[in-house]
Amino acid sequence: MHRNFISGNAMCGISEYLSKTMQLTFLDLKDAYIGDDGFPYLLPGLMKSKSISIVNLSSNNLTGLSSPDLIEVITKTHIAKFDLSFNQLGALFIAEFYEATLELKYPLTSISLSSCGFSKLRLSKLFAALQKGCYLQHLELSSVRYKGAEVKHLEYYLGSAAALRSFSCVNCEFGDEGVSCIAEACSKICLLEFLNLSMNLITDEGAVFLAGKLLRTEKFALKSLNLSQNRIEVTPQRLV
Repeated sequence: MHRNFISGNAMCGISEYLSKTMQLTFLDLKDAYIGDDGFPYLLPGLMKSKSISIVNLSSNNLTGLSSPDLIEVITKTHIAKFDLSFNQLGALFIAEFYEATLELKYPLTSISLSSCGFSKLRLSKLFAALQKGCYLQHLELSSVRYKGAEVKHLEYYLGSAAALRSFSCVNCEFGDEGVSCIAEACSKICLLEFLNLSMNLITDEGAVFLAGKLLRTEKFALKSLNLSQNRIEVTPQRLV
């Protein structure tokens, strides 16, 4: 896969532009390979920006060492939507995020944290952070291996995420037990419109339970349900 390598000088130039422009709203640096050494060059521009509301930093070789700077941007700027997927942020990011969420000056409405090195970690603090300091409308936590109590923590968080409109949990090895927890939680989210549970281990039993639970929801808002690449054999008509 081709990657764009951005030098420190170029990053300084981008940062200066961000601090001055009043028109740019979306900064896409996906696959820029910024790394922990390059992100401090970008930080001043992000902190000073008056117009940017969406930032894509996915696949940038960022680790937990960049967590303090990332958390500062998340908690102290107008930027409401972040994609941090495919970075190895790990336990340090979760700890920093948990401590900082009460300091949010502006609502965080969207965050993607797929494939961020969370699979072997306890995620209760992450869900607690999302619950106490955010007003998320979109959450992506794919390629995370939820085990045992972590599924219950996820269920508890989702059940209280009243503003959530979109949730993606792809390739997380969820089986029927896991999807039943998600079904219970999602049935309480009146605004949920998009649910992606593809590439898991859900069978007919889990799919039928999920569909039934969602259809019995009093205010049913769901527009899109993705259960592709699971272990489901029944036809879509039989799910309902």
